[in-house]
Amino acid sequence: MVTKNPLYAIDPSEDNDLYNANVGTVGTKIPDYLENIPQSISLITQAKTDDLNLDTLDQIAKRTTGLRVLKDDDGRSSIYSRGYEYDQYSIDGLASPMASINGTLPNLAAFDRVKVMRGPSGLFNSASEVGGVVNLVRKRGKANISNPEGYGVSAGLQGSLSADDSLVGRTVLQYNQNSTTYVSVDKQLNDTSKFGLGYLM
Repeated sequence: MVTKNPLYAIDPSEDNDLYNANVGTVGTKIPDYLENIPQSISLITQAKTDDLNLDTLDQIAKRTTGLRVLKDDDGRSSIYSRGYEYDQYSIDGLASPMASINGTLPNLAAFDRVKVMRGPSGLFNSASEVGGVVNLVRKRGKANISNPEGYGVSAGLQGSLSADDSLVGRTVLQYNQNSTTYVSVDKQLNDTSKFGLGYLM
C-alpha cells in the first residue's frame, strides 16, 4: 500500500515571519517532524536570514548552535562541526563541493531555508560528512525586489508559464560582493507529483 506524505508539501518559510519550522528532511529519508528525528538539528528560516541581513553560508554558521567558523572574508570562511571541517553541502539533498580557500561557500539569495544536522550520522547522507549535514532548500516562490544594506541589488520574479498554472518558473538575481544567478522551472505532473529543474551560478 502506498500512502501520500503531506509533509512533502510544506509551505516555504518566506511565506511567514517565523524563526523556526517543525518539519525537516535532514537525518531522515523522508520529511518528518523534528521531534521524531533523533538527531541534533537546526533550521534557519527566511525571516531570520532577512532580519539578520545574512548573505552567505558562513554568516549563518556563526549564528548556528554547534557550528564553528574560522573567520575570513564573507564567503571564504571555514565551517566546522564536531571538530570536522565541511567540504560539501547539499542543495535539496544533492551534494555540492564547498572549499573556503576557493571562496565557494554558497550565497543565500537562491535558498528559502537552511537545515543543519550535527553529528556522524552525516556519513549516511550523500555528502558523507563526519561533522553532519548542511542542506539548502531552493526557493520556489514569489516576486521580490530589495536593496540590502551596503551596495548591491537583489531581484526575484516568479510566474506561471502555462495557461493551467501547472508550469511555474522562478528567477533570482543578486549583484553585490557575492553575485548569484538562480533559475528554476517546476512542472506539476498530477495532484501528488511534481518535477523540477534548477540552475544556480
